Amino acid sequence: MTTARCAVHAEVESTGVCSRCGRFLCAACSDAVHEGWCVACGSRPEARLHISRGAWLSLGLAVGGVLLPLLSVVVLWRVMFPGRPTPADAPVVQAARWLAVATLASWVVLVVVRALG
Repeated sequence: MTTARCAVHAEVESTGVCSRCGRFLCAACSDAVHEGWCVACGSRPEARLHISRGAWLSLGLAVGGVLLPLLSVVVLWRVMFPGRPTPADAPVVQAARWLAVATLASWVVLVVVRALG
């Protein structure tokens, strides 16, 4: 049984496959910046400009994670000091108050669990 050889260094056994082009790689041919890519694929200009969907999703979730607790604080502030609510507003204001408190409490629990775990 033969083992796969590096596409550039035929005398060296392959340690992996480039996840972009599919060529066999040895340790010397692996790109340290783009894990799983060969040096040739990693040095292409479009490789340096590509931002994955996962990276954009992570950024969006991080921004949402910052904005949602702030929004909860604003809502809680608004319902704690509602101005002059009418008697008909009381149930809605109370529901908003409980939802804002529950949201903030869940964020605090999430932060504490993440910090401890």
